[in-house]
Amino acid sequence: MRNLLFRKIVSLFLLAVMLISLAGLTSCGGQEPPAELPAGPDPAEQSGPAPGTDDEPDPLPEVVFSRESVITPEESILLELSAPDGCTVYYTTDGSIPDADATVYEGPIEITGSGNNWLTPETIDAMLLEKYYKLYETPEIPDAWVIRAVAVDADGNAGEVVTHTYLPGSDLREKLGDVLILSIASDPDGLLDYENGIMVKGKWYDEWLQQEGSAELLENGEYWWIEGNYSGKGKEWERPVSIEFFDGGATPSLSVNCGLRIHGGISRTNPHKSLRLNFKKDYGPKVLEYDLFGEKGVYKSLVLRNGGNTALYMIYKDGWLQSLVGGMGFSTQKIRPAVVFLNGEYWGVYALNDRYDDRYIEEQFGVEDFLVVKDGELQEGEDEDMVLYDELLAFADTDLTDESNWKRFTDIMDVDGMAAYYAVEVYIANRDFSPIKNIELWRSVTVSDDNPYADGRWRFMLYDTEYSSNMYYQDFTRPNYDTLSDVLENDPLFLSAFRNSTFRTLFLDKLREIGSERFKPDLVAETLEEWRVRWLPLMEEHNARFTTLDETMGDMTYAINDFFANRYNLFIPIAEKIAASFDD
Repeated sequence: MRNLLFRKIVSLFLLAVMLISLAGLTSCGGQEPPAELPAGPDPAEQSGPAPGTDDEPDPLPEVVFSRESVITPEESILLELSAPDGCTVYYTTDGSIPDADATVYEGPIEITGSGNNWLTPETIDAMLLEKYYKLYETPEIPDAWVIRAVAVDADGNAGEVVTHTYLPGSDLREKLGDVLILSIASDPDGLLDYENGIMVKGKWYDEWLQQEGSAELLENGEYWWIEGNYSGKGKEWERPVSIEFFDGGATPSLSVNCGLRIHGGISRTNPHKSLRLNFKKDYGPKVLEYDLFGEKGVYKSLVLRNGGNTALYMIYKDGWLQSLVGGMGFSTQKIRPAVVFLNGEYWGVYALNDRYDDRYIEEQFGVEDFLVVKDGELQEGEDEDMVLYDELLAFADTDLTDESNWKRFTDIMDVDGMAAYYAVEVYIANRDFSPIKNIELWRSVTVSDDNPYADGRWRFMLYDTEYSSNMYYQDFTRPNYDTLSDVLENDPLFLSAFRNSTFRTLFLDKLREIGSERFKPDLVAETLEEWRVRWLPLMEEHNARFTTLDETMGDMTYAINDFFANRYNLFIPIAEKIAASFDD
């Protein structure tokens, strides 16, 4: 009895405290809004009473939009927001999460013309390395409206933030056909703030300018070494976002919350930066289950790639090259075009890529216990398993002409896939590839007879191929360049394998196959034209925003065709001569 009485006293005390603390909250009765809205609950942390019991909590208030997100030729949209009786609705139009400082909804919102024009001379200056890139306000490019709203009940309980995108008076959907359009919404401070914004030069850049040698790099035009906030990596530099997928239609087929990071290396200096989407329980679903590339897949992360070295010329070059060498015993990435709006601002054309991560290995190969090493560093797996990578590297100093040593090497390396992978990199004259750069491989840790990929052999993963095939017309990307000698000089493991006559024969066979079949000049010209026709209609607004290089796609197309028209006859004899020298 005493326990029951005590619980009642405590309950009355807590109720009184709650009522006092909520006295200042706004309800439909018109009180002052709170200084800060409480965050909604994390579903992963909820373990409340079972549904149907008397103690089941009331559902959180939900804001309802009268119109779903849409890209429409309608010149004006009248949007109404509603919530349960006694609730207040707060909303924003700049991508920020609505709080007590947000606009209180009091009546229909007229959505017409351009939305959130956050691209101003000030934000351009914050993002742009003016000497090397271009970025224009371009008022004629339509901007979308991003409305983010939340309902708060009389007790101060906030529901989930709901994000919708509207692009009125637009023929963009008709113009782009079935191309994927992504609307990304995120707090603008996380993107543009001087100290913490991931899109800007920011504080990091000003501190970099004070470092020894920075002035010399600027004077020499070595812009790829210029650091800024955009250089930040890791969880600290990840920002929560909401994304709507307009996948071929005028309304979204998917809305999802995830994390956003800047992706890539040198191309981070470009205002049109590559973006990585990370799906985590911190934000929403821990994986994305969706049909992105012709069949339903499961994705832990995706990359919106700006084209890397060909960002100003041909965004899709890497994807096109990879599309011609699939099924050769190494991994290749899937790709599709995507047009992005960032907090309502048109943000250009991207190549949406599948990304190599632990989910990729599990999905593609059915292996759960594995090791992934990129540029000599552990990406996936356990630290103690790096001894397996050390075991592989030890073969660089092993005589692989010895039959027993060669057998041991083939036990841990898929040599057919290795020969094909190196043959591709060499044949296309990829300058952005070496033993310590843009090279990734994986293997199963546990060996199983039930899965051919769980055999404990290392396998390669192809990516970043665009700095190749007449890129910049530099000598080392031209059709007569001896890429093979460069690789033999700089890659000890490949050199060790190349000394084995069986591997040399295999490598030359792959090289001839690639040149005569995969990159046959007629096939190159045909497929390259197909890709150009697919991507060219997307580029008008993109070029108006980011570059004046209107003719570069055609120029690059000519350069690539010229490379592959001449590569076989000029390079295969060089490779054969080098291979023959190892027979002496």
